[in-house]
Amino acid sequence: METSSFTGCTPTMREQFTRCEFIARTALAVASATPLHRPPANAADVDSRIAESPVGTLEPVPAIRQRRQWTRFLVFVWQYQNDIRRDWPLYDRAGLHGFHIDRGASANDLVYLSRKRKFLYYVDHAAGKGILYLHKDVQQTVTGKKFLFVRPYSLADPQSIAALKSQLRDNVNVTKTGLVYAYAFDDEISLGSFNSAAEVDIHPRSLAWYRRWLARRYGSVQSLNAA
Repeated sequence: METSSFTGCTPTMREQFTRCEFIARTALAVASATPLHRPPANAADVDSRIAESPVGTLEPVPAIRQRRQWTRFLVFVWQYQNDIRRDWPLYDRAGLHGFHIDRGASANDLVYLSRKRKFLYYVDHAAGKGILYLHKDVQQTVTGKKFLFVRPYSLADPQSIAALKSQLRDNVNVTKTGLVYAYAFDDEISLGSFNSAAEVDIHPRSLAWYRRWLARRYGSVQSLNAA
């Protein structure tokens, strides 16, 4: 493998495919890669992609008033090889009064237990686990490649966003009626898990948004190159 000239990358950093080499190769490949979908070729095409964006104008988020519970540590037991419906007496003996619900759309019994026993819970995988997650049956087709591509389900795709929002609605509508403490709006997108080009998505809309960000930040290609 060639040595990257990026700061912090040295010949002594020798893994099968180091993160520094990944960053360097990605930067070089962006200009030369042949994507599965041809990226916008000009400013008008970029503008048209942006116009189709399901993401609205970014607005400041007001400060959220601190809840009383946030001033101390709380322990939420992950429901792996235990079951709060069966084991809640053990939780009481240990002084634990928090657990987790996965997804939530079919967790009415757990929500009821939360209210009855005054147990808090957090909702994991509130946006599901499957749309963005790289399951083992697709990992080999998308990881360790030397070219860039569109992920199987791109977060830049309006259909992917709509599917995630649908799952959020189904899961939140059930779990919001109990003593819910927090939601994890995650789908385990698998970023960083495989240290490969699967961490990059060159969906046309994603490229369009990124190019708009670059234009607003640097103003010109010359300024970008200088930076």
